[in-house]
Amino acid sequence: TPEGKDISNQFEINHQGQLVTVKAKPEYLQIVNKDKSQEFALAVPHVYVTVNKDNADFKNNYTILLDSGEFLSNEVENKTPSFTTKKQVFDDNSKNIDKQMVRRNQVLNYVGDLDLTKLDNLAISDDLLEKGISLTDNFDSNRLEVSKVTKDSLKVYLADDSKAKGLGQEIDSNDYKVDWTDTSWKVSLVKDKQVISKYAGKKLRILFKPTVKQTAEGTIYNKVIPNYFGGQIESNRVENPVSYEVMPQTGSKKLLIISGITIGLILTSVVGIVLYKKK
Repeated sequence: TPEGKDISNQFEINHQGQLVTVKAKPEYLQIVNKDKSQEFALAVPHVYVTVNKDNADFKNNYTILLDSGEFLSNEVENKTPSFTTKKQVFDDNSKNIDKQMVRRNQVLNYVGDLDLTKLDNLAISDDLLEKGISLTDNFDSNRLEVSKVTKDSLKVYLADDSKAKGLGQEIDSNDYKVDWTDTSWKVSLVKDKQVISKYAGKKLRILFKPTVKQTAEGTIYNKVIPNYFGGQIESNRVENPVSYEVMPQTGSKKLLIISGITIGLILTSVVGIVLYKKK
């Protein structure tokens, strides 16, 4: 009823594909025709559907058959957004190094997109809010070292392609949470309509900076999986073959040079001794 009372038991409800028919039973007709001096508002059918396609327009109307008359309602239209994502990998100089060789001990700058640009005109229901918005990265724990420093450096930024690595202003850390396991992390926006609306129409980028392990071999692959209110998509996959060369740590280059000089002096001395013995 218009007052919100459920009277579904007074109607026959049939589903045929996308067509839903609601027909009044005799007991309902008896109620509305009992007192001809009274006015009765029409019953209000609530039809719930699940959208199963992105980037689609869908329209809806209904037809009322009353006595011998037929009345067509207005038409409503809704659109579903099209979600995208992207994964990139940079070196510390903000150079894109996808498919390029990396060294052991090298820090990789992974950037994953959480694209909310199509959410600027979205009606967020409670069930959508509960499913939330998040981004998951199942990283290669066999080849990547994730320390406390790595975890602390994971941040979320507004996308800005004019900036290094495409990272603009850092967003408020109170607007999201990070969950870690030994092989993955997940960034989730706080399940609050005001927070979702705050970033609707924008693109967020998450920076993750693991270090290539000293024992790493083979190729490191990485991608991200965004969740948009229960719908998941996968990003492109970036890859980096690992070189056996080790990235020098702070101060190690000087030590290597000194070691080289020392070895050179020892070899010279040995050669000198050998020549002296031949004489």
